[in-house]
Amino acid sequence: MAADPEFPDRSLAYELEGRLLQVKSSWRLFYEEIPAEQAEKLLAEVFPK
Repeated sequence: MAADPEFPDRSLAYELEGRLLQVKSSWRLFYEEIPAEQAEKLLAEVFPK
């Protein structure tokens, strides 16, 4: 609806698009696992032996 070219407030459409990108990014951050190799590397950097 906000993406309709006749929608009166284009800035709202752009703001909604930005918020949607933020939500998708947050979703991936919390719910998608990183590869085990990457996790091991990160843990080694944060907690050196």
